[in-house]
Amino acid sequence: MPPSVGEERHLHDCHLGSKAAGSRSRKDEFRGESMYSLSPFAGDTVVGLGDVPQPSVESPCPLALADDDHLFVLYLLQSKPEGWYDSWVKMISSDSEGEPFAIIVFHHPLAYYHGIPDDEALHGHPLYRRGLRPHGAFEIENSSWQEALLKMRRMQAAHRIENYHRYRHFVLAFRDTTFECLAESYSIRIGNGSLRAAAEKVLSEMQ
Repeated sequence: MPPSVGEERHLHDCHLGSKAAGSRSRKDEFRGESMYSLSPFAGDTVVGLGDVPQPSVESPCPLALADDDHLFVLYLLQSKPEGWYDSWVKMISSDSEGEPFAIIVFHHPLAYYHGIPDDEALHGHPLYRRGLRPHGAFEIENSSWQEALLKMRRMQAAHRIENYHRYRHFVLAFRDTTFECLAESYSIRIGNGSLRAAAEKVLSEMQ
């Protein structure tokens, strides 16, 4: 059945790592087994980041670019392009032109993760009961993940443990994946165009 007047359907076709529209995989069965765990007494607090633009609900096409010194996350934004009211179907991909996107730059990253769960399995994430929700950006205060990494580093006497308290735990929850990192801070860039072209510029910046 075609969409009603004023409705636009976005077909999901993110060639930079997301799966095709309408498909769901076994990662829907995720129950948190591969994530860090929270004890009943853990103090993890999920705080929404209101300044970070919302990812597209249907086709965010997130891409993480990282090396030892840099960490960038690029994704398409939740918006309706001009003329949406008379478009029946719009194919969205990382090559799509004229799409608004965000680049989140994480400064002095320590660690990051990008993978399961997706939005339908996010209830299996250990932070879901603390307020983590799909299609948003969050900071985790009193992070259990940060504490777990800190305990590993305590095995190395050469590292100054107090330096690790300056890191902050951030989460970006997308349609198909969840991104998490520990970094000192972040900044935001907004653009319009092709996500793939933006990624190429970021790669050249990292060299």
